Amino acid sequence: MEPEKSLTTEKLHQLATSVADDCQRRSHQKFTGEGKDIVRGGLFSILHDAVLVHRAIGLLVVGGWSSPAAALARTMLDLTVSMVAILQSKNPPLAAFRYFHAGHRQIARDQTFSRKTRQSLRQLIRAQINQLPSKDRLHALHFLKEKDRAYWFSEEWPSPAAVISSFSSPKIQESYKRFSAAAHGGYLGMRFFRDRSFVHDINPRLPPHKQASLVSISSSRYLIELVLMRSTYEGLDLETICTGLLGQIENIEILNEDIKWS
Repeated sequence: MEPEKSLTTEKLHQLATSVADDCQRRSHQKFTGEGKDIVRGGLFSILHDAVLVHRAIGLLVVGGWSSPAAALARTMLDLTVSMVAILQSKNPPLAAFRYFHAGHRQIARDQTFSRKTRQSLRQLIRAQINQLPSKDRLHALHFLKEKDRAYWFSEEWPSPAAVISSFSSPKIQESYKRFSAAAHGGYLGMRFFRDRSFVHDINPRLPPHKQASLVSISSSRYLIELVLMRSTYEGLDLETICTGLLGQIENIEILNEDIKWS
């Protein structure tokens, strides 16, 4: 798969999805027959969820609902945070274990759930512990006794913003703030990514123009960056393709009125 010389916003969106699908396929083919690896499992899960969110963003933007789609773009960044937190952790297998099971642990302690549900989740967690490297199993057992925290990675970073600020560019940090405003229902956050933002009309804004395109282009960037991280870690040889696409994204004039949807 080679990057095209010029891309429309919608074509870029579709191409990002294809690259992510290729990444999943290459990983499956490369590691078929090998034992389960919890880090690869975490990366697979994150990228799978990111593709779903990315495709939903595309449908919303094309349908004229760019400001609600902006809230999902923040979800793309949160998925990025999870992948970075696993790969940059002092102990990636244990970090992946926390990623999978922090929510399970919380439910297992919640008395509003049935005893059967809580017991089954505790069994699931213990079964996963047995799949960890032997050196990590004692730490994972301690995880069962830890207090619940706001984020699964709180053992190493206090917040998503802390992960972003430690490992991302100022541009990504600024994007996180803007999309957070949309996700949290801020006044300007809901309008910044909406075409004709101060027109009080509850109908979809069609056809999509420059402000709406910001959401789709950003989603494509985040998905490609996730693929790049996974490819680099697993040795899937997608780095050149991803770097080329990210370079094209840099060259797209996202505030130009002439951005077209094919």
